[in-house]
Amino acid sequence: MTPEAHTLAGIVRETIHSTEVALAAYIDATMDMSYAAASDVDRMEREQVQDDAAETFGFYITRLYRDLALLAEALGLLKLSDEIRQTCPKGKNAYELKREEDGLHSDHLRHARHSFNSLEKSYLGQPLSGLSVFETIMHSSGKIIAATGKTPVNEAQARAPVFEVLGFCFSDAVREIHVPKPAKTYKPAFPI
Repeated sequence: MTPEAHTLAGIVRETIHSTEVALAAYIDATMDMSYAAASDVDRMEREQVQDDAAETFGFYITRLYRDLALLAEALGLLKLSDEIRQTCPKGKNAYELKREEDGLHSDHLRHARHSFNSLEKSYLGQPLSGLSVFETIMHSSGKIIAATGKTPVNEAQARAPVFEVLGFCFSDAVREIHVPKPAKTYKPAFPI
């Protein structure tokens, strides 16, 4: 996996987020139009807001398809890159919304998001975050305790082997920290 592909994947993630924000603004503006007041001035202002939101969403959806095509190209998937470029929505088609039971949606964004998720899982692998490591350790705490071969008598004996594993994974792991509160001092387990 090239560093360029990982960089492009990060750009696509950011573009997906920006596109989702633009879509939310576009949906809000579209919904406002359905409740527009009768006055012509108010209606014109709302139409302008809706047009601006549609243009912004169209810009981001086009950019998302472009970035996806670049990512596919960087991964050596030239045929997929061409397909993405060909399916890139253009003009008013770019900001077309579909009404479903739970509201308005963009099939273009949904398609792009699914395509990226497939590329990410198939070619980029899942990034390993500290949170995912921590969650795995916490979910495996029963197995960690069982692996010691001893039955813990109290909470401290149960926490000790889990803390030992946390110490291997996180250099800044401490047994507990004190979080002062006006009425009580809290001691969260395994602060990192």
